[in-house]
Amino acid sequence: MGDANDWKNKGNDFFKNQDFNSAVECFTKAIELDSSNHIFFSNRSGAYANLGQYEQSLEDANTALKISPSHTNSISRKGHALLNLGKIEESI
Repeated sequence: MGDANDWKNKGNDFFKNQDFNSAVECFTKAIELDSSNHIFFSNRSGAYANLGQYEQSLEDANTALKISPSHTNSISRKGHALLNLGKIEESI
């Protein structure tokens, strides 16, 4: 397949079709090709959250925020992961 954005787009298609395992795989391929793009980590964070894998979701949200501290989707995904990990005060 093509470049990192191609993998991201394929992952987005899987995400929309609620095939979150395949979405994680595609976003991981995108990250392997370009680990400097916060969107790839944020998208994978969302896919992990939909799989109930909140530790992984939090890790990716944190990575996305290190790259782009004001990215609202990443902030939201971090809060969602923290809430589901029972870290209510931190999630606020």
